[in-house]
Amino acid sequence: MPLDRRHFLLQSGSAAAVVALFGQGCAVPSSPTGRGNVLGFTGVPASLRDGIVVPPEYEWQLLYPWGTPTGVAGSMPAFAPDAGNSADDQAVQAGMHHDGMHFFALDASGDRGLLVMNHEYTDEQLLHTDGVKAWTAEKVRKSLHAMGVSVIEIRCTGQGWQQVRPSPFARRVHGNTPMRITGPAAGTPLMRTAANPAGDAVFGTFANCAMGVTPWGTYLTCEENFHGYFGGPKEAAQGATAAQRRYGTVVATQDWHPADHASFASQHPGQRPFETILLHAQPQTLWPDHCVQGSAGAALHPDVDWTVADLILRKGTRQQVDSYSAFRENHGPDGTRPATGLAGWLHERGIREVHVCGLARDYCVLWSAQDAVKSGFRVKFLWELTKPVTEANDAMVREALGKAGIAIL
Repeated sequence: MPLDRRHFLLQSGSAAAVVALFGQGCAVPSSPTGRGNVLGFTGVPASLRDGIVVPPEYEWQLLYPWGTPTGVAGSMPAFAPDAGNSADDQAVQAGMHHDGMHFFALDASGDRGLLVMNHEYTDEQLLHTDGVKAWTAEKVRKSLHAMGVSVIEIRCTGQGWQQVRPSPFARRVHGNTPMRITGPAAGTPLMRTAANPAGDAVFGTFANCAMGVTPWGTYLTCEENFHGYFGGPKEAAQGATAAQRRYGTVVATQDWHPADHASFASQHPGQRPFETILLHAQPQTLWPDHCVQGSAGAALHPDVDWTVADLILRKGTRQQVDSYSAFRENHGPDGTRPATGLAGWLHERGIREVHVCGLARDYCVLWSAQDAVKSGFRVKFLWELTKPVTEANDAMVREALGKAGIAIL
């Protein structure tokens, strides 16, 4: 079934510009009702609803979803729902996952202006026709073009806010946009490269999250997690510096099962691997014997430098209890899920955000991400650094991550 991006973006809470410009033309709120309403509008109750909810004094509309032409004259390619747009197309279309934004009025009425917004990260499965199965230079370019900043012109009409296309103000700034460096940093030794010995030029911006506006009316865009977009052959890691190896606090988990672990199909006569039984009144997938304590299969991968790990946490050590998550074991005989202690260990060190990756995407990594949220952490799921037991579970994983408010990188 073809994907209607507008339906998807609304349901997933992904990148769509939702217009609610306080005090600006079409979006002026009505008079506040009720006593003590210091915010000037009715509060929105907490909810698990997967949708957009605004106070009754406001209304929302979808304005500039991913793939919409930015409005550059002579270059307004239509969005292709099958991900068939080229990298050049994406360079003049709305990027993915809108984040910080600001409205700059162009006249005193506030009915016309520029909406400037960040595009934080990409969903490669939707961006490319073959997802992440095979990387090419063209796909990398398209991904870079799907992040950055958009500048679009909008105006207030009888039907609400509308994008002006074409517009002389329309512009996309993305990961390949040439940029000139000015100010004290320009020309300093740390800015000089072989490609730019003068140290006064760079290419692009991406992973754009936070933003700000200067007192003199210019837009600031801020990158986050940029280090997660760089990689190379594993051999190159052998010469990495201490600074290059550092990723905040690094925790590795290691399955460490007794030979007669209750999750092994071999311990249940007549059952086969990947069948499901009830264990402690909960569904339990049965696995082939794996990660047996002291065996080569339980060893951490020899090609990874584990000296960077601040903690190596062994899990699944109890014979009667499986343990997918790094934060909690599966249900035990008493019906509870005992904590592994990892949440407390991280909180004690002031960690507030957790990035998860590894094996397997649809079990251990997913459960760890969900439990991290429940433990009070912001969580990001490094999709391309995970592998599933079966790709048939990918849709389920994405849905579960969306419901938990977990960003996929």
